[in-house]
Amino acid sequence: MDTSAWIYPWDVADHGTSALSRVVRDAGLSAVNVAASYHSLFATVPDNPRRHLVELPRGMVYYRPDPAHWRDSAVEPRVSAWVDELGDALTLGRELAERAGCGLTAWTVCLHNSLGRRHPELALRTVWGDVVTAALCVRNPAVRAYAAALVADVGARADRVQLESAHWTPLPHHPHVKLALPHPVNLGMIAQICFCDHCRAAGEAAGVDVGALAGALRRRWQRCYETPVLEPLSTEEGYEAYQAVRVEAVTSLVAELVGRSPVPVEFVTFGDRAATGAHLAGIERAGAAVRALAYGPAERVKEVRAAEEAAPDRPRSLHLGLSLLPEHVADHEAFLGAVGAAGAAPSLSFYHLGLVGAERRTWPGHVRRG
Repeated sequence: MDTSAWIYPWDVADHGTSALSRVVRDAGLSAVNVAASYHSLFATVPDNPRRHLVELPRGMVYYRPDPAHWRDSAVEPRVSAWVDELGDALTLGRELAERAGCGLTAWTVCLHNSLGRRHPELALRTVWGDVVTAALCVRNPAVRAYAAALVADVGARADRVQLESAHWTPLPHHPHVKLALPHPVNLGMIAQICFCDHCRAAGEAAGVDVGALAGALRRRWQRCYETPVLEPLSTEEGYEAYQAVRVEAVTSLVAELVGRSPVPVEFVTFGDRAATGAHLAGIERAGAAVRALAYGPAERVKEVRAAEEAAPDRPRSLHLGLSLLPEHVADHEAFLGAVGAAGAAPSLSFYHLGLVGAERRTWPGHVRRG
């Protein structure tokens, strides 16, 4: 079984490639997944020799982009100042991988970032016209060109590209969220469906009366605060067809990204797929391997596997992501239980070498040794 682990570039820089390569080599990892593009973050970093906390207020890239890959993108990536301070994430990642004798995966957060602050025309626009700056619109051509340039750029320097948030961004997904939602499924879904000009045009082309649907959803939002029980959103005329348009946007985006990447591509799925628009079978047919996050003890892993196996869009092959964090697996026995519950998954990826202490970083090696 192939195994890999996620890690941040500052973990590699702070611990050093020599020390970390021993951890990776002892664990028998097939690859390290180094964050090349990442969203905002506040995290504790146990036993890091240089810092105790990491705070990233903006989503940025952590490597030096090659301008040759960005000629067709009107939007330039925001490069973190940490690149000058700590080094280029992909350079650090390659050094670590070579020392450890494993592959390098460019862990790439695509559409959940801070670019909407500088370019509100790229952001998801709600049914009321509000701009959600942390969520880029999958349908927007400029967003798709940005994502394609990003994948081509990081793929030129890695052995694999791992796509995170290459789909509609589920809401709420922001610090200090305060939502008084009596019907969280209905209200949450209404708030995160994009009605920008690009999405409206795609909906109309598919035969949806988008104006009527938008009005119905706005009225539904208000009724959610007044009515104890409501029928599903699918009862609104045009809703299912508009959802199909959202799904097509994600599937076609992934196909474009696979086409631009010079190396294999993996798609990470988590959360409600009605919200993300991810159709896993379609994404797999587009050429991307599919990895589902199953963070938790054995029971949680079994739940995720069962849900995916029963899903109408289930992929033929499902890779899994498991967690090393104490909030997900209380102890070593619980971790091994989660691994056992993964069954015949073709590969496992472990979250996260930089967010746990030295002992837990050894646990993936116990998997390899049985």
